[in-house]
Amino acid sequence: MTLSLSKSSSSSFPLSALEIPEIMANIFEYLDDEEANRTLILVCRKWYVWNRNRIFRDLYWNSDQTQEELEGEVLPRLGCGLGPNRLFCHIRVRYGDSDSALEKWRQLVAALAWADPVMRHVRAIEDAQRQDAQRQDAQREGDERSGGGEEESSMERDADEDSAVDVVGAARQEGSSGAEDDRNRVIRHLTITGIVQFDSHMWQILSGLSHLVSLTVKVDSCGWVSMHNILNSCLHLENLHLETTTWVSIPGRNWLVGEDEEEDEEEDDDNRLSLLEGQPVRQRRLQAGPLALRSLVLRNAQFHQPALEAFLSFVPLLYRIQVAVWLPYLSRPTQGDRERLYQLVRTHCPLIRVFHFSYQGLHVIRTTPEDMDPVFDLCPRMTDWMVSAVHFTTTLIERLPQDVLTTLEIIGADSPRTRFPYEHMDIHLRSTEEFPHTGGVRGIGYGGVEHQSVRDVATAVSKVWACRGLLTLKLAISHMSNQPQASRIVFGYISRVCPRLQDLEICGPEGVRMDRKIRPTPMCMALEGGFCLLSRLKRLERLCVGIVMLDLKLKDVDLAWIKGESGGSGSGGGGEAEGLLLSGAKVRPRRGSTASIKSIKKGWNTLLRREKERELVRVQNFERSVDNSPGEGGHKDVSGGNKAVAARSEQDDTDLEQSLEHLGLLEDVVMLLKEIEATSNNNTTPTLGNKCWPDMRRMSVYSGNSLGECLDREYERLVRVPEQKVKERKENGGGGGLFASIRGLVGSLVGM
Repeated sequence: MTLSLSKSSSSSFPLSALEIPEIMANIFEYLDDEEANRTLILVCRKWYVWNRNRIFRDLYWNSDQTQEELEGEVLPRLGCGLGPNRLFCHIRVRYGDSDSALEKWRQLVAALAWADPVMRHVRAIEDAQRQDAQRQDAQREGDERSGGGEEESSMERDADEDSAVDVVGAARQEGSSGAEDDRNRVIRHLTITGIVQFDSHMWQILSGLSHLVSLTVKVDSCGWVSMHNILNSCLHLENLHLETTTWVSIPGRNWLVGEDEEEDEEEDDDNRLSLLEGQPVRQRRLQAGPLALRSLVLRNAQFHQPALEAFLSFVPLLYRIQVAVWLPYLSRPTQGDRERLYQLVRTHCPLIRVFHFSYQGLHVIRTTPEDMDPVFDLCPRMTDWMVSAVHFTTTLIERLPQDVLTTLEIIGADSPRTRFPYEHMDIHLRSTEEFPHTGGVRGIGYGGVEHQSVRDVATAVSKVWACRGLLTLKLAISHMSNQPQASRIVFGYISRVCPRLQDLEICGPEGVRMDRKIRPTPMCMALEGGFCLLSRLKRLERLCVGIVMLDLKLKDVDLAWIKGESGGSGSGGGGEAEGLLLSGAKVRPRRGSTASIKSIKKGWNTLLRREKERELVRVQNFERSVDNSPGEGGHKDVSGGNKAVAARSEQDDTDLEQSLEHLGLLEDVVMLLKEIEATSNNNTTPTLGNKCWPDMRRMSVYSGNSLGECLDREYERLVRVPEQKVKERKENGGGGGLFASIRGLVGSLVGM
């Protein structure tokens, strides 16, 4: 089929396949995130232009940055050339309306409104209209001086006003279509994190993002949000993700119109939107038809279920709906609520591929394995699974189709004393390595995953979750400990079991939904805590340890391994002498860091000797218990009938268990430092990329900013902030106490 060009009626050349956006979009659906959004594919000019607009160009805005940094590095990038199309904002409001972060936020809102193409067209039209009005006034004054009739002047003025309204409306529509050709200058993806009220300050930013297609909000505060305002401010929105660690309320019985008592406020919003679109909002809603929304994710949300049910009839393109409803006190859902929602999704959303609907709250809702039957009926080959902890049983895992699962998120980890049935999970996840088109396995695990009331009989075989293809892991540990051995177990296990990780986030119980205040306990980030064990993950691009802000008081010696210093006999190649290159910035080395590592390692001799003795006793006791066990020790076949996968799994587990021989031991850290020493001696380039993480982009270690900072800034924050505080205390006279006062008095007497 051939189509004629719409811009030129005289031309009869047919369009090629690559000139049809729908076909191009369908082609890109078969590419993974890395190929479609991070690399330029050189096929032809049309392909290049289309692909260029899809490439992620990120811009990070942090309210903790100084005013000079924001004005010099962040704000000037908005609306210039091939500007950013993804904006990540981290805002932390601590002092109410008087917080300086709000002033920085208002500056960002103003900068986005100024750079928005639609707003630029509107301003240009308003300026032209103002100049035209001034010209008409001047001409009218001239006519009055010449003695023209007042009646004729009034009729001409009314005609001019009517024509001006028509011209402005058409020009605004033309400006909006012209802005579509300027996709490379606009923000299309927005992510907001931090501590900020939903209803007070956040939605100001949407007024300057007319082409937004993806909105992700993950905050650590409660409040309410108007779905009506979001949908009317972002007319092209395709992906909406709202999440909070507490709860968020979505009021209203109709998310498209809003509540009746807010009608006056909505009229103001309607007037603003009608000015942008050049037509009444009520009429525009009727003409717009269905919404463009394709993905809806709501975590810990409170709303009336009839509002969601009515909303489904306006989103026929929806392929993903993942809703975790947070139930208030004494709320009890009924089975009919689930069944009715399943039926409406089946009727109004024929493209649905990913589905989840559950209730989270203070009371564990009793469920049975049959409760998941409607989900399997809706999406029989679902790749992205969000599962409640009470549903995540071995029975459910055995029902999952093999070679299909790519994403796993386990929610509702408030259940006490839980365990992970990993003896079956490894078979499903590792088998995806045979299917490279899946782009790898992206798994997310949160805290406890199986409640006591649904616990199955555990197998006697102790297998490891050897998910070698795992790319993303977000883990919340329900019982965090600051002991070095506990931290070494976590860091060492992840670095061995998941060698292909690109995105890693580790936090304590504050990372899951809780009703009580939690005093966070940080992991041991000192050298003996084994943080250096994560340096085995050479593909790591993002690292976040802790989602709260804590002052760790780390020393340079604790992070010297990042620079390639291990405290060995040599200088470590380009270690202390040549300094450290972090993202192109030269960092001055600290004197004695290598010597400090040497002294620390000498102090470990006694600990290592005792550790070796304890391990010897443990191994002897284990061998004695195995010899006394009857038969095969109760081994059980967990292959699920797939003998080939089970045989390969057994061999992989054997190799992996050998690599985990020193898991949790201080010896594991010593062995890694020796590897760093050998690598440093053989390497003459003092860049961080050759020493630690070559692809690291963002890193956060108990900074309170889950988005993270570039590696050089985060490193400087960790090792220099405590030193800067000590320096400030000394300058203020608080570092020496009584002895400093005595020294000052003696110095003054000597000076006399």
